[in-house]
Amino acid sequence: MKRKFILLAFLVLVLILLVSCGKGQSASQSDKTVVTLTFLGNQVQQDFLDKWIPVFEEQNPEIDVQYNVLDWGTGKTKILSSFAGGVGSDIVMVYGSDIPQWIEYGALSPIDEYFDPDMFVKVPFEMGKWNDKLYAVPLQSKLLGYYYRADKYIEAGLDPDDPPENWDELIEYSQRLTKRDENGQLVQSGFWIVTSHPYKTLGQFVTFLWSAGGRLFSEDGTKCTFNSPEAVTTATYIRDLLNVYKVDEAGSIQNESTDFAQGKMVSGVCNNAPRGMELTNPEDVKYVRMIPVPPIDDQHVGYCEIGGDYLGISETCKNRDAAAKVLKFLVETPELVTQSCLESFGPPALISAVDLFKEQSGYAQTWNELANGNVRVQPLHPRWGEIQAIMTKALDVIYLEPGADVQKVLDDATTQVDKIITESGPAMGE
Repeated sequence: MKRKFILLAFLVLVLILLVSCGKGQSASQSDKTVVTLTFLGNQVQQDFLDKWIPVFEEQNPEIDVQYNVLDWGTGKTKILSSFAGGVGSDIVMVYGSDIPQWIEYGALSPIDEYFDPDMFVKVPFEMGKWNDKLYAVPLQSKLLGYYYRADKYIEAGLDPDDPPENWDELIEYSQRLTKRDENGQLVQSGFWIVTSHPYKTLGQFVTFLWSAGGRLFSEDGTKCTFNSPEAVTTATYIRDLLNVYKVDEAGSIQNESTDFAQGKMVSGVCNNAPRGMELTNPEDVKYVRMIPVPPIDDQHVGYCEIGGDYLGISETCKNRDAAAKVLKFLVETPELVTQSCLESFGPPALISAVDLFKEQSGYAQTWNELANGNVRVQPLHPRWGEIQAIMTKALDVIYLEPGADVQKVLDDATTQVDKIITESGPAMGE
């Protein structure tokens, strides 16, 4: 009996020790502040976070960063849906033109107290503001301009140092760059016409519109000018590139990064085209050239659109100081920012990363010249997603239904957008 009692006491002691150890581990784990982070991208961004988040956690052992990566195509909708359901991440990635809309959903909150504007290039940093408050900080900039391959220019008998200077020359160059097989099937798109894309279709259109002297909204942002004479001219021109001059076929380019690297698409107005080449065909990087979108004629100026990938702290975040530590690490670590810019193809907004980037990127000088030249920003509005969808649908009708009345299609879209402006206030930027 005594031996049974001793054995029972021993077992109870062991159980107490096990429970105590378990409580100790749980307490240690619960002492950590959890910060959740959602990036947009692909496996490149996943590998990037897999490398850098452990570095942060080693430097800040009191913080546990839980992260995931969503693709750009569907990720934006998923993020906004999560905030509509009250379960959004503490830190989110957002494209610059989407910032006001994400504020409306609670995905972003003011973060002025955490950041020194003197650490960043002025234009991209200012783009993170809405109503004079800072809501998001740039991880990198993106420049949407006319990209082309110098080697394909040479093959077509064109001088790569003498790119098109106006819209007429762009037609000529694009036709000479277009290749079809003996059956008339397109094998090389001379100029990529973007159709049915949630944001690239409008991005391409607006750079041409600016280069024709037009704009999407009046200067005070209270009226949509998507149906202006300049807009009609621009939409008709792009429609004719596709349907009359046949420099591309709708849907022929599925992934501009891959297709540009492989030579299936050799010029276009986009911002991601050379990314695949830098990753998969680095020997051809020397052939990549970039200029602003050619103006309609010598009386106008060509433009690039500047945007970027931004990070901000949500309204639902319960540990803002911890989240700010993570955010500052991501946007203020020069080596980290440089890697992100090299892999995601865009110049850094962090001033201390600029020199590092120049040392490692063949595009740095060109980007610097473009960014300090004729760059403009897409309009900002809390309901930009709706506005963008209306405009994109109208452009698809014009591009894909060549018999459509361009003026009427743009008039109808403008009426819908004006209603949104009346309900929700003016657009800003541009």
